[in-house]
Amino acid sequence: MQTERPDRGRGGGLLQAGLFAVSTLLLIALTSRSTNEFALKRGERVLLADFVDTTEESTLGPGLKQALTLTLEESRHLLLFPESRIRRALKQMGQDSADAITPETAARICAREGIPVFLVPSVSRSGDTYLLRIRLVGLRNGNQKEMPIDTQRANSEAELIFGIDELGVKIRRELGESNGSLTTSGRVLAPAALENPEALLLFVRALALEAKENYDGATAILKQTIALNRRFALAQLKLAEIHARLGQKEAAIELAAQAERDAESLPLKERYRARGLYRMLNQEYAAAREQYEALAAIYPGDCRTQLRLAELDLLQREFQEAQRHCEKAIALDDARVESHLGLCMAYLFARKPDAARKAWESASALDSGSPAVVITGGLIDLVENNLGSALRAFRQISESSHSQTRSLGLFLTAQAQIYGARFQSALATLEEGIVVDKKRGNLDSEISKHLARAQVFLLIGDSTGAMAECERIPRIYCRAEDLARLGAIYAQTGRIADAQNLLGQIRTLPALPRNNYHTAILEGEIDLAAGNAPSAVVRLSRIAEKPAGGPRPFEPLARALAQAGRFEEGAQEYQAICEQKAELLFPPSGSWFMGTWANALFEMGRCLDNLGRAAEARQYFRSYLWVLDGADPGLAKIQRAREQLTKRASRTGSP
Repeated sequence: MQTERPDRGRGGGLLQAGLFAVSTLLLIALTSRSTNEFALKRGERVLLADFVDTTEESTLGPGLKQALTLTLEESRHLLLFPESRIRRALKQMGQDSADAITPETAARICAREGIPVFLVPSVSRSGDTYLLRIRLVGLRNGNQKEMPIDTQRANSEAELIFGIDELGVKIRRELGESNGSLTTSGRVLAPAALENPEALLLFVRALALEAKENYDGATAILKQTIALNRRFALAQLKLAEIHARLGQKEAAIELAAQAERDAESLPLKERYRARGLYRMLNQEYAAAREQYEALAAIYPGDCRTQLRLAELDLLQREFQEAQRHCEKAIALDDARVESHLGLCMAYLFARKPDAARKAWESASALDSGSPAVVITGGLIDLVENNLGSALRAFRQISESSHSQTRSLGLFLTAQAQIYGARFQSALATLEEGIVVDKKRGNLDSEISKHLARAQVFLLIGDSTGAMAECERIPRIYCRAEDLARLGAIYAQTGRIADAQNLLGQIRTLPALPRNNYHTAILEGEIDLAAGNAPSAVVRLSRIAEKPAGGPRPFEPLARALAQAGRFEEGAQEYQAICEQKAELLFPPSGSWFMGTWANALFEMGRCLDNLGRAAEARQYFRSYLWVLDGADPGLAKIQRAREQLTKRASRTGSP
């Protein structure tokens, strides 16, 4: 579709004058409130059908629908019927879940779901003039009544999209929303349109791609959008959310920071989201919770806010609260896969595997082919020590045609192989993933795989291989977390000066909780490498008490206690690690590294052995060997565990 570009000179001024005129009409529209029969009670649902689009411009209708969705979701009065529940209803009606929501289909869904009103938008074109219409359809008392809301003309797509704000306000007025609410949350797209209409056009197209889960396409267009308008906070926030969803943390933090700085220009709901996301990514969890709890109070029907609160609960190990927020999210939208998966993870961390499996089955019933569903099923298998099933799930993801999904699948496969001590296979899988990341230009993911390979080399006692892998890592692109992990590898191989150099780099970063956490971790590792275990214990104990920036239980502290000869306390710390299997296998915060939990079984046995508690030590050595059943029998720790069992057997005379 050919886009009409606003002229930088006189033409651009005329367009902005037209947009200001529309803005004036928007204010006039707020002067009265409708009392018609279509008015909804607070919290009632309304369904938005697809645009009836006769323009033959394939991206226009979907883009306009997402723009209208955005402005309607600002309402504190009505609730849009979720897209996930629409798609489930289509399946239940015997239709394809990807079918268009025509007026006829919308009427059938509303009748099934008890929705009193639906909206039928349409767009047409005659020459250079666009015509935007919308009508309300009410379904109360078995009768269907219609009412036209508005007809708008526009000379360009930019003017057309700009008019969505006015249209959204009129719809909300007709459905019973108060003037006060409209005044504070009515202007969603207008500020961006006045700043740069072309950027607004691109933004709306990106929304349509995101709705189809085409994150690569949406990301590319959002980057163009921000290049045209660097103060477009709405676009910055949307791109930050996509990066966060894909695990690209540093990119998400940078964009969230930009959106947070311009938060006052954002619509009400997005203002809280920007502030909450920025603080959560920086691991300022208390401040993030304030934003999301305030948002939940204003918009109690918003499912995404409940999921953010659940995510914060998991990060702070408040597992019962996480369950509660996920259950709220399910009550608001029981067809949303993420809600059931969130509940599944909350149950796993709370050591309730049966309940976790049940929650996962609910998610699988909604979308068994979803990568998130397949991955979570694999995680449950790992907790239940079903390594073969977990590997099959992760390998399925690694065969995806989408490079980001394939990269994640390869990383998960490698971590499962590490869990089972299939170290050579893990090294090969990680190398394959690095090739995928290089082609895609995903440095964050590439660095994580290099670090995992280096740690695998350490596990098999190959310090030379670990150092060679570390040299492949481009330092300039490392995050504080990556620098700390890299420094720990140097410290554990005796290269203390290199570790201290990396510590200096971390100290130059902003004094955020996540950076302070990783600074303390590396300081403790350097103390241990220098033979100063008591100092390491003091440092690591201090941050273990309030782990604002990372996971707890705390493996480095357990190691420091054992090295300091404080075996009783070390055993207690290792015991906590062993009991929190799910949390150590895939921590909500920090990098996932499977070797930690299995290794804790071995180290727990050593601590107990040093305390003279032979029977308990024997139990942990047996558990360690059981977990690593099928691993290379020549591995040093496996041999030592067997020697310990043989030694105990010879002392007691037992088999």
